[in-house]
This record gives sequence, structure tokens and C-alpha cells, in this order.
Amino acid sequence: MNPAEALERLAAPFPLQALEWRVVRLSPDRLSAQVRPQLRLGAVRERLDAVFGAAGWSNAFAGVGEGAIACTLSCQVAGWTLHRSAVAARAPQGDPESTAESAFVYAAEALGMRPPVSPAHRPWVDYNPEAGEILFEPDLATLSDASEASAAPAPPRADAPRVPEAPREKPAGQRAIDRLIDRLRAEGKGRAVAELVVRYGGYGNDPATAREFYAQLRSLLLDRSNPDEAA
Repeated sequence: MNPAEALERLAAPFPLQALEWRVVRLSPDRLSAQVRPQLRLGAVRERLDAVFGAAGWSNAFAGVGEGAIACTLSCQVAGWTLHRSAVAARAPQGDPESTAESAFVYAAEALGMRPPVSPAHRPWVDYNPEAGEILFEPDLATLSDASEASAAPAPPRADAPRVPEAPREKPAGQRAIDRLIDRLRAEGKGRAVAELVVRYGGYGNDPATAREFYAQLRSLLLDRSNPDEAA
């Protein structure tokens, strides 16, 4: 395998399961976040292992400026060394680990590993400042090239490395709802929670309904009236 072939294998399409959304900017009130589509860290590592072997690539980090981190990826193939570097600005949450992960993924993008949604798409979504995470992921149907990728993905080459399609964890919004429900039940408001779950059909059938459901749960949490009477 020569460098050109290695780069071609790195650029093989990734499934939507390899996609995640990273916060790049917060609104002044910290209730909204601008997010960027990028590959999950595990998906990048698995692709590098598949193409170069676990011992055939390495990475190095360095601090740059005010909280920014630079990452250099080095890959060995057929006596050649491929180097790609990228810099990630400090994560809005101030988390160095998150910033380093983004720098690593950006360097992988420079090697041709692109997410299944164009990085040019940077929508705004609801944000939970207490948990430090977005409430709901962007609707892929509203992103033109994402819907095209989902509807008609390019067939991978026969020798292209495969990324295992492990079950995806719940979206951040559903996890936030689960935490609220657990707190409300612990406060003895299980009956009121059950009524809301039935009214909204679980997490809600669409992002707007889910946000309304979340707001109702928050209101219930702030309501310090008597808990449900024991059955």
C-alpha cells in the first residue's frame, strides 16, 4: 500500500453512527449553542488502526495561545510518513480534554476523514448550562447533504475499513429528560411525571414537543408544593 492508497482508504465514507455534534460557541445567556458536526474520537482511532495498524500512527499535542490545543497526526506507510496538524480553540465549557479531542479529530479531517455531515453546517440548538451539554441534536432532515448521505450513501470499496455500528447512546436531550425524571421521582412527584410522560408520548414526537416536555418537567421541579400522595 502506498501513501495515495492509504489516503483513499482513510477517506472512505463514515456511517451516521460515527457522527457527533461538538459545541463551538455559546449564546450570551448560555441557553443556546452553536454546534459543529465531526467524527467521534473512537471512529477516527478505529479507522487509523484499520489502515496503518495500531503501531503505525501516533499523535502529539501542544498548547497554543489562550487555551487552544494543536494536534499533529503522524502515520507510517511504505517508508513514508504522513503528517497533518490542526488547532482547536478552547472548548466553550473550558474543558482541555474536549479541546484536545477536537484538535485530534480536526487533524484527522486534514487526512481526509470527514464526517457524514459537512462541517460547514453549524446550527444553533438548545443548551443546558447546568449539565454543560446540548439538549437536542440538530434535525438531519433540515441539512441538505446530510439527508442525501442518509438516503443514498455511497457504497464503500470492498477493501475499505469498516467502522463497527455500535448502538448509539441516547441523545443529550433525552438524557437530560431522564435525569429530571429521576430527580422528580426522588422528590415524590412520580404521579405528576407519569401524567406528563403519557401526555407527551415519551420524549415527544419531534424536537419542539420534546423541548416543551422538558420545560414542563423543569416547572414541576421548581414547584415546591406537596409531592404526590402515597397510593
